[in-house]
Amino acid sequence: MKKILLLLSIIVIGFSCEKVKEVTPLSASDPSSLKFTQNAGGAFPKISYSPDAAATEEYLSFEDKSIKVKFDGPGTAPQDLFLEFKTNPAGLTKLNADSLAKNPRYKDFKLLPDSTFKILVTKDTIYKGEVYADNIKNNIVVYPGKIDPSINYMLPITVTNSAFPSAAGTGTIYYYIIGNPLAGSYNVEGYFYHPSSPRAFTRTGAEGFLIPVSENSLVTELGDLGASGYYAVLTVPDPYATTIQPVTVSVYPGSISPVFQWNTGLPSGYTPGWAKSGLCNNTYDPATKTFYLRYGYNPTANRVTEEVLKKN
Repeated sequence: MKKILLLLSIIVIGFSCEKVKEVTPLSASDPSSLKFTQNAGGAFPKISYSPDAAATEEYLSFEDKSIKVKFDGPGTAPQDLFLEFKTNPAGLTKLNADSLAKNPRYKDFKLLPDSTFKILVTKDTIYKGEVYADNIKNNIVVYPGKIDPSINYMLPITVTNSAFPSAAGTGTIYYYIIGNPLAGSYNVEGYFYHPSSPRAFTRTGAEGFLIPVSENSLVTELGDLGASGYYAVLTVPDPYATTIQPVTVSVYPGSISPVFQWNTGLPSGYTPGWAKSGLCNNTYDPATKTFYLRYGYNPTANRVTEEVLKKN
């Protein structure tokens, strides 16, 4: 059920793109300046999770009209500029420090571990008389199954060039992943109330995986209907709280809509179908790492799922 997708400002896939700011060039006046350029305002690219399909790897691309390397001096490159792409841990350390100084509630991004990605093309050239480097496609491969979805990660990629070594390390773009401390694998047991086919169900493994949408929201399969494309979003006020949290259930884009939740009991026409029905009041208990849910769809003939999700 896990998949990582690259979200860019000109690509609409899954969740919304976050507009941040254009990557800062090395220097507005330095003829050696290089920068990553992006369309539509230049959002930092976001790596995100989607429940649409399983995947063992995804590619992050420097593609035409999305991200490419530009000579940012006056005119064109005065000579061949030999580029190198590599990670920039020091840049991430500074970004974290600067962000924390501005916002005491800021939570650090961790450096994406080497085992979770690989830069396939590490060198390129902006030729004399040109402005842009050749387009590099499928340049970074990411291995979703090796990434911990509970952690905020960044992958800082720096472009440097041998002609102007003093500029090394200053042209960096930051791919980022928003994690959620409640994300991960859960054992799920539940009961699906349906006018003609009520049934008990369980979910384990990939089917029980809660995927982060944001720091306090997660995507879950709806009952036993994940294979049919039925998902919902679970949101808690504070995923770091040590007290019981209320859960708000909302629509996952592209899935069944609208969804409804019942916090105090089943809707009219249904009686409890299993022993844990009374526990399902749309809350999260951090002491046991357990969600207790009751929600559903179709207000004219309610389909209701009651679920207990306990984290592995």
